[in-house]
Amino acid sequence: MQVIGSYRSYFVWTRNRLMLAVLFAGAVAIIGNADAQESSTQPKLPAAESPAMAEHMGTPTSLHELVQEAEQKNPQIAASFHGWQASRNVPKQVSALPETQLSVQQFSVGSPRPFAGYSNSDFAYIGFGASQDLPYPGKRPLRARVAQSEADSMEAQTDSVRRMVIGNLKSVYFQLAYIQQTLGVLLKCDELLNQVEQAAEARYRVGQGNQQDVLKTQLQHTKILQEIAHHHQEEGLLEAQIKQLLARPQESEDLIAETLTSRTLQYTATDLLQRARQQNPDVRSKQASIRQQDTQVELAHKNFRPDFNVGYTYEHTASEFHDYYMATFGIRLPNRGRQVNWWSMSRRWPNWSVLRGWMCHE
Repeated sequence: MQVIGSYRSYFVWTRNRLMLAVLFAGAVAIIGNADAQESSTQPKLPAAESPAMAEHMGTPTSLHELVQEAEQKNPQIAASFHGWQASRNVPKQVSALPETQLSVQQFSVGSPRPFAGYSNSDFAYIGFGASQDLPYPGKRPLRARVAQSEADSMEAQTDSVRRMVIGNLKSVYFQLAYIQQTLGVLLKCDELLNQVEQAAEARYRVGQGNQQDVLKTQLQHTKILQEIAHHHQEEGLLEAQIKQLLARPQESEDLIAETLTSRTLQYTATDLLQRARQQNPDVRSKQASIRQQDTQVELAHKNFRPDFNVGYTYEHTASEFHDYYMATFGIRLPNRGRQVNWWSMSRRWPNWSVLRGWMCHE
């Protein structure tokens, strides 16, 4: 029974194909007769290009040119790039010494008035001094390493943003090229179906065809027109996305993509995996973040060490008295109650070491 059913379906399929071939041959013959009759009675007119074909007759824009324009004008790439450039100066700032403090003192004797007792007391003076904070040795290099790791992470993020924008641009460009190429095919199909529809209507008017054939051709023609309208809509949306990625105004000139050609992938799966581990910006960004966290832990231990302060003051008295010279050295002890307990944080997040080991392996 299955064999009989398969033969029956094959017979029905063959019969339908033959009927369509006969219908198409008759339509072509009628079109030729109608064209011959019209050519004998009317002068020939030059064929006019359709508006859809005329709008794609400009110069195609290569993908390489669009990629260069996106790298220069895309706002996301520009914002990420300037943020990375700003982060490159942070290591120098955090590794520098704190600001030097300058001071002017005036000491009065016997009265709150300025310079009271200056001429008759050796305690009255005017002083000039300077002081400098000195962090504990090792803190400044660690701060620079933390800032440098953050800058490296931002550099990888900038590369990731650039790759993402360019990837979106390429994807939209390929879709636009496909839409524009298939639109030409649809227009040719529309022209042929229009001729078939006219032939079917001509056969129906002279009594050689039926109304069902006319309705079928009109239905197929309507479907093609719907596909063409849908392609025009998709083309407009894709061009709007490309203009947005290129920071172009939406009322600017439309784009024409180049003809797509097939290319072979020159890398194996192992090569692609190796290149992803070495060149993937997301992996490099996470690795830089892990180095930053490790350095921050080391810096937190250094913060338990005291900082220092040195100062020097020159105190000038009246000419008949001796001047004073004072040097100071101070130690700033850390408040251990305010220090971050990194060991408790490691107990709170036990997967931190596992994540760090995985990223270092990658």
